[in-house]
Amino acid sequence: MYWFYNLTIKTKLSISNSILGLLILLLAGVSIQRLLLIDENVQQANKGLMAVETLLHANRDFYAAWVAERSMLFARPGSKDFKSMQDSHQQSLASADHYLTRFEQSLVNSELTQLFKAFTLHRLEWETITGKIREYRLSDTRAGLSTARELSFGSGADAFKKMSTQIDSIIEYMEQQADAATQSSIKS
Repeated sequence: MYWFYNLTIKTKLSISNSILGLLILLLAGVSIQRLLLIDENVQQANKGLMAVETLLHANRDFYAAWVAERSMLFARPGSKDFKSMQDSHQQSLASADHYLTRFEQSLVNSELTQLFKAFTLHRLEWETITGKIREYRLSDTRAGLSTARELSFGSGADAFKKMSTQIDSIIEYMEQQADAATQSSIKS
Protein backbone atom coordinates (compact mmCIF):
# COMPACT_ATOMS: atom_id res chain seq x y z
CA MET A 1 0.00 0.00 0.00
CA TYR A 2 3.06 2.25 0.40
CA TRP A 3 3.39 2.53 -3.36
CA PHE A 4 0.06 4.39 -3.43
CA TYR A 5 1.33 7.03 -1.01
CA ASN A 6 4.28 7.73 -3.26
CA LEU A 7 2.09 8.50 -6.30
CA THR A 8 1.38 12.02 -7.40
CA ILE A 9 -2.04 13.58 -6.90
CA LYS A 10 -2.59 13.48 -10.66
CA THR A 11 -2.00 9.72 -10.75
CA LYS A 12 -4.15 9.08 -7.68
CA LEU A 13 -7.03 11.06 -9.21
CA SER A 14 -6.60 9.25 -12.52
CA ILE A 15 -6.79 5.84 -10.80
CA SER A 16 -9.86 6.75 -8.73
CA ASN A 17 -11.58 8.33 -11.76
CA SER A 18 -10.79 5.26 -13.85
CA ILE A 19 -12.30 2.97 -11.21
CA LEU A 20 -15.34 5.22 -11.00
CA GLY A 21 -15.65 5.23 -14.81
CA LEU A 22 -15.48 1.42 -14.91
CA LEU A 23 -18.18 1.20 -12.24
CA ILE A 24 -20.39 3.58 -14.24
CA LEU A 25 -19.87 1.53 -17.41
CA LEU A 26 -20.66 -1.69 -15.53
CA LEU A 27 -23.81 -0.13 -14.05
CA ALA A 28 -24.88 1.13 -17.49
CA GLY A 29 -24.30 -2.30 -19.03
CA VAL A 30 -26.34 -4.07 -16.36
CA SER A 31 -29.10 -1.45 -16.65
CA ILE A 32 -29.29 -1.84 -20.43
CA GLN A 33 -29.40 -5.63 -20.11
CA ARG A 34 -32.23 -5.40 -17.55
CA LEU A 35 -34.16 -2.93 -19.72
CA LEU A 36 -33.85 -5.25 -22.70
CA LEU A 37 -35.16 -8.13 -20.58
CA ILE A 38 -38.09 -6.03 -19.40
CA ASP A 39 -38.81 -4.98 -22.99
CA GLU A 40 -38.76 -8.62 -24.09
CA ASN A 41 -41.16 -9.53 -21.27
CA VAL A 42 -43.52 -6.70 -22.20
CA GLN A 43 -43.43 -7.74 -25.86
CA GLN A 44 -44.13 -11.36 -24.90
CA ALA A 45 -47.02 -10.37 -22.64
CA ASN A 46 -48.43 -8.10 -25.34
CA LYS A 47 -48.30 -10.89 -27.94
CA GLY A 48 -49.96 -13.22 -25.46
CA LEU A 49 -52.75 -10.76 -24.76
CA MET A 50 -53.32 -10.20 -28.48
CA ALA A 51 -53.44 -13.97 -29.00
CA VAL A 52 -55.93 -14.37 -26.14
CA GLU A 53 -58.09 -11.62 -27.64
CA THR A 54 -58.04 -13.42 -31.00
CA LEU A 55 -58.95 -16.71 -29.33
CA LEU A 56 -61.80 -15.05 -27.43
CA HIS A 57 -63.17 -13.72 -30.73
CA ALA A 58 -63.11 -17.25 -32.11
CA ASN A 59 -64.81 -18.53 -28.97
CA ARG A 60 -67.53 -15.89 -29.34
CA ASP A 61 -68.11 -17.03 -32.93
CA PHE A 62 -68.32 -20.66 -31.85
CA TYR A 63 -71.00 -19.72 -29.33
CA ALA A 64 -72.85 -17.80 -32.05
CA ALA A 65 -72.71 -20.89 -34.29
CA TRP A 66 -73.94 -23.03 -31.42
CA VAL A 67 -76.87 -20.69 -30.79
CA ALA A 68 -77.70 -20.71 -34.51
CA GLU A 69 -77.55 -24.52 -34.50
CA ARG A 70 -79.96 -24.70 -31.58
CA SER A 71 -82.23 -22.11 -33.17
CA MET A 72 -82.39 -24.15 -36.38
CA LEU A 73 -83.91 -26.97 -34.34
CA PHE A 74 -86.93 -24.82 -33.59
CA ALA A 75 -87.37 -23.13 -36.97
CA ARG A 76 -89.07 -24.69 -39.97
CA PRO A 77 -86.65 -25.57 -42.81
CA GLY A 78 -87.22 -23.29 -45.76
CA SER A 79 -88.53 -20.45 -43.61
CA LYS A 80 -86.89 -17.04 -43.46
CA ASP A 81 -85.82 -17.63 -39.84
CA PHE A 82 -84.28 -20.98 -40.68
CA LYS A 83 -82.36 -19.53 -43.61
CA SER A 84 -81.17 -16.68 -41.37
CA MET A 85 -79.98 -19.15 -38.71
CA GLN A 86 -78.31 -21.33 -41.33
CA ASP A 87 -76.44 -18.30 -42.73
CA SER A 88 -75.50 -17.18 -39.22
CA HIS A 89 -74.21 -20.68 -38.44
CA GLN A 90 -72.01 -20.78 -41.54
CA GLN A 91 -70.76 -17.21 -41.12
CA SER A 92 -69.91 -17.78 -37.47
CA LEU A 93 -67.92 -20.91 -38.31
CA ALA A 94 -66.08 -19.08 -41.09
CA SER A 95 -65.30 -16.15 -38.78
CA ALA A 96 -64.08 -18.50 -36.03
CA ASP A 97 -61.84 -20.23 -38.57
CA HIS A 98 -60.38 -16.85 -39.58
CA TYR A 99 -59.56 -15.99 -35.95
CA LEU A 100 -58.12 -19.44 -35.29
CA THR A 101 -55.81 -19.08 -38.29
CA ARG A 102 -54.55 -15.79 -36.83
CA PHE A 103 -54.16 -17.40 -33.41
CA GLU A 104 -52.25 -20.35 -34.85
CA GLN A 105 -49.71 -17.95 -36.35
CA SER A 106 -48.98 -16.61 -32.86
CA LEU A 107 -48.12 -19.96 -31.27
CA VAL A 108 -44.85 -19.42 -29.45
CA ASN A 109 -43.89 -22.73 -27.87
CA SER A 110 -44.43 -26.47 -28.02
CA GLU A 111 -46.73 -26.64 -25.00
CA LEU A 112 -49.09 -24.08 -26.50
CA THR A 113 -48.93 -25.94 -29.80
CA GLN A 114 -49.94 -29.16 -28.03
CA LEU A 115 -52.86 -27.42 -26.32
CA PHE A 116 -53.97 -26.02 -29.67
CA LYS A 117 -53.73 -29.45 -31.34
CA ALA A 118 -55.97 -30.91 -28.63
CA PHE A 119 -58.40 -28.04 -29.20
CA THR A 120 -58.33 -28.69 -32.95
CA LEU A 121 -59.34 -32.32 -32.40
CA HIS A 122 -62.30 -31.25 -30.24
CA ARG A 123 -63.21 -28.59 -32.77
CA LEU A 124 -63.23 -31.06 -35.65
CA GLU A 125 -65.40 -33.42 -33.61
CA TRP A 126 -67.91 -30.67 -32.85
CA GLU A 127 -67.91 -29.27 -36.40
CA THR A 128 -68.61 -32.75 -37.77
CA ILE A 129 -71.54 -33.16 -35.39
CA THR A 130 -72.93 -29.68 -36.01
CA GLY A 131 -72.72 -30.32 -39.76
CA LYS A 132 -74.75 -33.52 -39.31
CA ILE A 133 -77.28 -31.63 -37.20
CA ARG A 134 -77.71 -29.10 -39.99
CA GLU A 135 -78.11 -31.89 -42.57
CA TYR A 136 -80.66 -33.78 -40.48
CA ARG A 137 -82.62 -30.60 -39.90
CA LEU A 138 -82.55 -29.73 -43.60
CA SER A 139 -84.21 -33.08 -44.35
CA ASP A 140 -87.40 -31.58 -42.83
CA THR A 141 -88.64 -34.91 -41.53
CA ARG A 142 -89.79 -35.92 -38.09
CA ALA A 143 -86.96 -38.47 -37.83
CA GLY A 144 -84.44 -35.86 -39.00
CA LEU A 145 -85.63 -33.38 -36.39
CA SER A 146 -85.51 -36.03 -33.68
CA THR A 147 -81.99 -37.11 -34.64
CA ALA A 148 -80.82 -33.49 -34.90
CA ARG A 149 -82.12 -32.73 -31.40
CA GLU A 150 -80.55 -35.86 -29.95
CA LEU A 151 -77.21 -34.94 -31.50
CA SER A 152 -77.43 -31.28 -30.50
CA PHE A 153 -78.32 -31.95 -26.88
CA GLY A 154 -76.22 -35.12 -26.59
CA SER A 155 -72.89 -35.70 -28.28
CA GLY A 156 -72.90 -32.23 -29.87
CA ALA A 157 -73.21 -30.54 -26.49
CA ASP A 158 -70.46 -32.78 -25.07
CA ALA A 159 -68.13 -32.02 -27.99
CA PHE A 160 -68.84 -28.29 -27.70
CA LYS A 161 -68.11 -28.39 -23.97
CA LYS A 162 -64.78 -30.19 -24.59
CA MET A 163 -63.85 -27.60 -27.20
CA SER A 164 -64.83 -24.72 -24.91
CA THR A 165 -62.93 -26.26 -21.99
CA GLN A 166 -59.83 -26.58 -24.18
CA ILE A 167 -60.10 -22.89 -25.10
CA ASP A 168 -60.26 -22.11 -21.38
CA SER A 169 -57.10 -24.21 -20.86
CA ILE A 170 -55.26 -22.32 -23.58
CA ILE A 171 -56.31 -18.97 -22.11
CA GLU A 172 -55.24 -20.10 -18.64
CA TYR A 173 -51.85 -21.16 -20.00
CA MET A 174 -51.44 -17.80 -21.76
CA GLU A 175 -52.33 -15.98 -18.54
CA GLN A 176 -49.70 -17.99 -16.67
CA GLN A 177 -47.12 -17.02 -19.29
CA ALA A 178 -48.08 -13.34 -18.94
CA ASP A 179 -47.83 -13.62 -15.14
CA ALA A 180 -44.39 -15.21 -15.46
CA ALA A 181 -43.25 -12.38 -17.73
CA THR A 182 -44.62 -9.85 -15.25
CA GLN A 183 -42.82 -11.49 -12.32
CA SER A 184 -39.59 -11.63 -14.31
CA SER A 185 -39.91 -7.91 -15.08
CA ILE A 186 -40.60 -7.08 -11.45
CA LYS A 187 -37.59 -9.14 -10.37
CA SER A 188 -35.42 -7.31 -12.88
